[in-house]
Amino acid sequence: MAKILIIDDEIKLRDFLAHIVGLEGYEVVVADTCEGGLKKLEQQEIDAVLCDVKLPDGNGVQAIKNGAVEFSVKDFGKGIESKFKEKVFDRYLRILGTNKEGSGLGLAISKEFIEAQGGKISLKSELGMGCEFKFVLPKA
Repeated sequence: MAKILIIDDEIKLRDFLAHIVGLEGYEVVVADTCEGGLKKLEQQEIDAVLCDVKLPDGNGVQAIKNGAVEFSVKDFGKGIESKFKEKVFDRYLRILGTNKEGSGLGLAISKEFIEAQGGKISLKSELGMGCEFKFVLPKA
């Protein structure tokens, strides 16, 4: 049976999610802070994490597995066309037809920084389904 960790500081929501996930037959572990969730990840074998993105003691999804910390950010926007997927980490890339301001350096700098720390960054995207950026860093 898979074990799922639910991290959320809103008790009612966390308990509701735990109940629903439990009804589906999963073993549920809960935490109300990022620190508490990370401790549970270090102490137990966890198969999946549901995490509130805005917690008082941290932002983003964090998971420790096999000596690494994984962060994931997902949106439900229009997504990125496949012809741009390999290029989104290039310096100064701005996709034509978008109204977004910026220099086109953000993802390039992120990639260089993450790789300099021994990590990896990736993108999953499908038109009409949004994007998911993941990066993994070795645990310090």
